[in-house]
Amino acid sequence: KLVREMEERGISPDRTAYNAVAGAHARNGDVSSILDVVDWGRDRLGDELPDAFTYGALVEGCIRAEELLRAAAFRQEAIDQGHELAVQLEAWLVERLVRTGDTERARDIYFGLEKEKLDGLADHSRWRLQAIVVAAESRGRDGWNSVAAVERREEDSLAV
Repeated sequence: KLVREMEERGISPDRTAYNAVAGAHARNGDVSSILDVVDWGRDRLGDELPDAFTYGALVEGCIRAEELLRAAAFRQEAIDQGHELAVQLEAWLVERLVRTGDTERARDIYFGLEKEKLDGLADHSRWRLQAIVVAAESRGRDGWNSVAAVERREEDSLAV
């Protein structure tokens, strides 16, 4: 709607405008609206969309909507198209996959991340992500208990 209003007022939205709208929909977990924005933008901008920010919005929207397989598919599509996603977003996807028991996919994503990219996470976030993946691996498919154990350890360490 916002993009249409801009066009009606004679303003030609650029890639940044489309991505801002996609990002707003991502925060609401509204994947179908993000895809509408992408389609609308492609019609007007051609190959400029989707870019890394658009894919980031798609992955975030899918995570928020609990459509994790779709999030993983958009993540892979972004990589295949040569776009790099924010490591925090990839870490969040790994964590959510483990929580739902998809430890194999989580492991593949985690171990596919380059060391330099993981180094971009804050120490606490990197430790937490590593602990979640290791715990999930050591307990097989019981990902939820693995994450809960890591969270209990975090709460215990903060209580001290």
